[in-house]
Amino acid sequence: MQNKVYNYVKQQVEYKEIKGKTLDIGSLDVNGSLRSIFEDYTGIDMREGDNVDIVANSHKLPFKANTFDCITCVETLEHDDNPFQTLKEVYRVLKPGGWVILSASGISFPKHDYPGDYFRYTPEGLGVLLKGFKNIEVSGDDDEVYGIGQK
Repeated sequence: MQNKVYNYVKQQVEYKEIKGKTLDIGSLDVNGSLRSIFEDYTGIDMREGDNVDIVANSHKLPFKANTFDCITCVETLEHDDNPFQTLKEVYRVLKPGGWVILSASGISFPKHDYPGDYFRYTPEGLGVLLKGFKNIEVSGDDDEVYGIGQK
């Protein structure tokens, strides 16, 4: 993962004082992990590998409603063929008052199939995915877009 993405997540966790049980969607360690930021961390990905605790698809998360205090999904949404379904599941398993932290490739980021590469985002696009959350903040540039919201 890009250092700026790791730093964004770490900064949000510290600034918002996010604690508790965290789910990281798309946790396969291709080039970095968020695990060191969180005390109670579960990594989920659709493939087995380093940093993956549970193999499952984010379109149907294997958890009860209101399970997590924080959910991250960084550098993953561009590889998700149904990001709207993923965000519905995020909302379902996130506790009231919990936080979701997102990042995704911006419109100028090069194509990178792993496993597929379907979308590019703008801050407005992440804002649409976060519709229904509160305290939404989105930012970014043509290379990387960031968003955070609270249930």
